[in-house]
Amino acid sequence: MENRPVMSFSGMSPAPGADSEIYGRFVNWMTEVYAPLHMTVPGRTGMDMYKIVTANPEYPSLLGLLHYKNIQAREASITNPERIAVANELNAWIKRRVMVYVWVAPYELVKSFRSEQANKQSKEDTMIENAPILHIEGYRFRQGDQEKYANWLNDYAFNSFVPLIIGLPRIKGYDCYKNIGSKTLVESSEWDYPDSVSALYFEDIAAFENYTKSRELLAFQKATLNVFPNGLNLKWYVQYQLIKSWRK
Repeated sequence: MENRPVMSFSGMSPAPGADSEIYGRFVNWMTEVYAPLHMTVPGRTGMDMYKIVTANPEYPSLLGLLHYKNIQAREASITNPERIAVANELNAWIKRRVMVYVWVAPYELVKSFRSEQANKQSKEDTMIENAPILHIEGYRFRQGDQEKYANWLNDYAFNSFVPLIIGLPRIKGYDCYKNIGSKTLVESSEWDYPDSVSALYFEDIAAFENYTKSRELLAFQKATLNVFPNGLNLKWYVQYQLIKSWRK
């Protein structure tokens, strides 16, 4: 598990009472200025910007996925001058009460899968191309369940159930992450982040809906309940639509 890629979930929403037109300018600034500047920071390999499919006050309306080569690159970026300059510009929007952070959480890749429909990659990566819909599930484990879940993933889920799900129509990829517990320098409204996060990528929202009704997912859920009869402590369950991607 050493030297695995890292992805940071950076979720933002309008500040309470923020003017919708001004918030729209902020979103434009994110895609036209903020994201390109982020790509100048060493160790960052890419960024994806998403908007929520169905508005929900529990989840960020805007989601940025920051991709890093590894944990060391992510930690080094925190004190990088280019990163600090970008953060200072973002803080100006926060001080104006235009936006607030909901999520600021880094995760290390555990394993990734790519379907035959997706672009093949030479190694496991947090990035995926041509996948407009992102579905996120996050679990906060009960006492004693974290190691049990990791073993179950390695022994059964990754070998049997996930490959079946990846074979469903118009699914592009599946990534499993673990929380690396790294502190951030930005205050957010959520601190009790999920221990484990799954990211599933689809060609369109209809493909996601097909996945939710599939026999493969039902089998996966039944297998999970056999191991965890009290269920998993679900914290995140949300879909996002891709706005734009940037790559180095």
